[in-house]
Amino acid sequence: MRPAAIIVCGLFLAACGSDAEQDGGGQTTPGPEGASLTVTLRPEGKDGPTRVRRIECVRLGEGSALCRRLEGLTRARLAPVPAATACAELYGGPATARVSGELRGEKVDARFDRVNGCEINRWDENRALLGRASL
Repeated sequence: MRPAAIIVCGLFLAACGSDAEQDGGGQTTPGPEGASLTVTLRPEGKDGPTRVRRIECVRLGEGSALCRRLEGLTRARLAPVPAATACAELYGGPATARVSGELRGEKVDARFDRVNGCEINRWDENRALLGRASL
């Protein structure tokens, strides 16, 4: 790994403080309209640095700024691109992400990359959850 990337990751993690986004009151158990998710982002691909973020929202659309931004998040938005879909052959970089946990009372485990136009679009539709694909 490049020394600059290590320094940037260390500074990023130090600036983050707590890695849990919580809906007010310190409650971390999601309601039926909430979320308890772990987002693992690898901006440089599988061999690069890893950023992990916990998101706890009692109710999506309320509470912290992140919980408010995730109001429209559904399992369908996290679903993979159907296998028979024709996608533009564009490469959006090596970034990968995984979202796991509970969303609106249902288990989720979604994986993201940017290997073609469909996957780039899927990432961009979930940017509030995933963040930027680069450091």
